[in-house]
Amino acid sequence: MANLALLILVTLATLLVCELLLRAFGVRYTVYVWTDPVTGVSHIPGVESPARSDGGSKIEINDDGMRGPDALLAKPPGTYRIARLGDSFIEAFEVPYDSTVG
Repeated sequence: MANLALLILVTLATLLVCELLLRAFGVRYTVYVWTDPVTGVSHIPGVESPARSDGGSKIEINDDGMRGPDALLAKPPGTYRIARLGDSFIEAFEVPYDSTVG
C-alpha cells in the first residue's frame, strides 16, 4: 500500500514539474474546437494561431466559426454556395487557407 501511494505521489510530482517547465518555456497548444450541444464539436469563433516558425500554416477561425477570414453571410445576388461536409481533409489545418478546396 505504501508503494502505491509513493508511486502516485512521484507521478503527480513529475507531472507538476513537467507542467511548470512547459509554462516557463512558453510552450503553447492552441485549441480550435469546443463541445457544442447541437453539432457535437465546432470551431471556436475568433481563434487565431500564433505565427509558425516551422513553415506550417497559420490558422484563423473567423467570427462565424468558419476557417479563414471574415466573410459576409448574406449571399450576394447571382451567386451560388456549396456546403462541404467532411473531416480533417476538408478542414485542412495543415495547409494555408488559399490552398484549401474552398
